[in-house]
Order: sequence, then C-alpha cells, then structure tokens
Amino acid sequence: SVELRNYEAAGEEFQSWLLTAKDKLSTVNNTSGSKDELDSRLTKIRELQSSLDYGQGRLRLTSELVDRVLPNTNPIGCQTLQREQEDFKREYDLLKVAITDAKTALETTLSDWLSYERSHDQLSQWLKETEMRAKADSDLKSDLPEKKAQLEKFRMLGNDIMQHTAQMNALHDKAGELGQEYVEKDMENLMERFNQLRTDTEQMTLNLQDQVAEHEKYKESYRQSMDWVLAKRQQIQQIGDSSGS
Repeated sequence: SVELRNYEAAGEEFQSWLLTAKDKLSTVNNTSGSKDELDSRLTKIRELQSSLDYGQGRLRLTSELVDRVLPNTNPIGCQTLQREQEDFKREYDLLKVAITDAKTALETTLSDWLSYERSHDQLSQWLKETEMRAKADSDLKSDLPEKKAQLEKFRMLGNDIMQHTAQMNALHDKAGELGQEYVEKDMENLMERFNQLRTDTEQMTLNLQDQVAEHEKYKESYRQSMDWVLAKRQQIQQIGDSSGS
C-alpha cells in the first residue's frame, strides 16, 4: 500500500540519518589531543547535537506513518512494525545520551586545559618575578645590618618558594594528565627553573647565615679586644698615678 511504502521510505531515511550520526560521533568521541583539536571536536559535537531535532522529526514521522499502516496489517506484521518502531526509538535515545556524554567529556577536558593554562601563566609570572628578586638581592653586603637585612629577604624568599611548591607539583600532575608531549616538556622546563631557584635560594641563605655569624663573631672578638686594651690602659694609668704620688 501507499501508506506502507511511505512508512518504509521514512524508516530508511531515519536509519540513514542515524547511521551517519553514529559515524560522526565515533570520529569526535575522543578527549585526547591538543586544545585546538578538542575545540574542533566540541564544535562538531554541538553540530551533531543540533541535528537531533531533525532525527527526532524523522522518528516522529515514522511513528505517525506506522499508525496509519497498522490497521491494515495482520497481527504478525503489526508485531514486526511495532518492534521496529521500538528499536528506532531506543536507538535514537541511546544516540542522544552518547552525544550528551561525549559533549560533557570534551567540555570537562577543555575546562582542565583552561585551568592548566591559567595556573601555568600565573606560576610562570611568579617564577619570573621571583628569579628577578633573587638576582637583584644576590650581591653580598659589607656591613652587618645590611647582611642581616639581606638574610631576612632570602628567608622570606625561601618561604615564598616553599608555599608555591604544592602549586608547582599540582601543575606538573595536570600537565601529565593532558597527555601532550610539548606540554610536558614545557612543564619540565618550568620545574627545572623552580628547583634551581629553590636550590640557589637555600644555598644563599646558608651562606648569609654563615657570614652574619662570622661577622657577629668578629664584632664580639673586636669588642673583647677593645675592652682588654681599655682595661690595660686603665691599669697603666693607675700605676702611673701611683708612682707619681
């Protein structure tokens, strides 16, 4: 009948759309790759999600057409058509869920990328500024107050570095999770600079501690020597006064 041919044509059209949509989904349902690749896949996923309305329209048409066919179909044929219609609906629902899941996975991964880039930029800027601070304060001072002030600066610098250690380690872990070689190489370079800064700062702090201690020891020795000289002068003066009297 004309109704049956119309139904079969609508069913073929729906199945063709469904197969094409599944094929497109299989090519973009992947969260690995660069940020640009993920952006491109997400755009295609959104286009695919938009096409669900078309697929739903094709599905609704088959449902309307099968209702016209069933009254003129024998029981076995009715069961076959009803089962086919149920399969169409189930396949459509499964595809809709799969597209939503793929879109969510890509959006989550892209969010991880944005979070990584934001943290990377902040820590890179902090590292650059801290390296400059360490270099600016690296010239050794001559007098004790300046040495003590310099030591305090490097202690504060060391504390700042220690407070950023957890952030650097977390960023390193994020870089590994993104699974991109160029990201991991860049992160390794950042970690090397961070570790070198920490080592240099620790060494400078130890050196300054030694210098301050040595300077204080020298000042104490000098004070004791001057006290001794002063005491001797007083003794000599007292002897001279005794002799004169």
